[in-house]
Amino acid sequence: MASRFVNLPEDKVRFVRTVDEPDQWMLQQERELPAHKFRVDDADGTEIYVSPYFAEVVQFTTRKQRALAWAGTIPHWLYFTSLRTHQPLWYKVVVWSSGLGCVLAAMGLILAFIQFRRTRPFKLSASIPYAGWMRWHYILGALFGVFALTWVFSGLLSMEPFAWTNATGLEVPGDVFSGGPPQLEQFEVNNAASWRQLANGRSIKEVQFVRIQDEHYYAVRLVEAAESARERLHQPYNVAGRRAADELLVDARTLQVRHQPFSVDSLLARLQAALPDEHIVEHTLLSDYDAYYYSRARRSPLPVLRVKFGDEAQTWFYVDPQKSELLAVVHRLNRVERWLYNGLHSLDFSFWYDKRPLWDISVIALCLGGLATSCIGLFLGFKRLRRDLSRLGGGER
Repeated sequence: MASRFVNLPEDKVRFVRTVDEPDQWMLQQERELPAHKFRVDDADGTEIYVSPYFAEVVQFTTRKQRALAWAGTIPHWLYFTSLRTHQPLWYKVVVWSSGLGCVLAAMGLILAFIQFRRTRPFKLSASIPYAGWMRWHYILGALFGVFALTWVFSGLLSMEPFAWTNATGLEVPGDVFSGGPPQLEQFEVNNAASWRQLANGRSIKEVQFVRIQDEHYYAVRLVEAAESARERLHQPYNVAGRRAADELLVDARTLQVRHQPFSVDSLLARLQAALPDEHIVEHTLLSDYDAYYYSRARRSPLPVLRVKFGDEAQTWFYVDPQKSELLAVVHRLNRVERWLYNGLHSLDFSFWYDKRPLWDISVIALCLGGLATSCIGLFLGFKRLRRDLSRLGGGER
């Protein structure tokens, strides 16, 4: 399985060990354990984890990915194995460290305001009471300190330290759009020739037995036969929000492909039947993302039906008309959190979030400004500490 995944001979794949406890690269996939770990003799330094129960690859990393993770993701989220495997301790460390970061950033901004001299006539160079590296630390801290504060504060909110977003809006049964679980007797046995005709020269990656609006379908995922296993695991998405690999909805009895989406009226009727005491105040079929249903890589399906209810929590539902499937539910506090966390932390505001590389340049500039401020502050702090220790040592002598 590992050699087929990388399309190399088996003698290029070496067994490392069986992973029974989460390691650095299986922290978020504990349910997939145990897994056999293999190392590939290739230029990328690939490491592969294969499930012994399902005989499929559940994780793979390359040397470059691991290096970037240690430089970014792991220190960013404090995803060190020894800490992350102890969930309560990790949570407290993240909350308290980000809380301390908020206090320090706020104190720096307060000091920047207090130390600013209001000269008459006004002269900016005379208003900053520092020289040398301290002057640069003051200027950069005043400019980038606001973004540092909002970034750390929004990161703190992502941990929901006060559970303020735990309130719920309207809820619907899980089978509101299906009508119940699939009934296997509704699926006809079809011969191989029928499936080959359906695939039309491509490979069938996955078949699901599904029930949608009381009708039964095969949900078939097709990929190009020449694609490698690695490409299939990370199937790209196109710019319209649809998956590049075809996902067909096939009638379980006739094996006919359903091309038309489910009607908006049928989707609204099922939502209203599930919530008979609530009033639909607005519904819109969106051809593009809005501020609360969006995707950086445009992976989420489009078009999508947005349905707004008039309940106290002002609940919105997002439904995929192609599959008659509930995609997202957001209420008023979710929308507040979206701006306080995603907006402040990722700067995903509509006027520049999708404008690449403008967003990238802006974020990189802010990161470099914060890095410069921190490095200068660290340098000045160690310099001051060394001077004070020297004085203390001289006094003792």
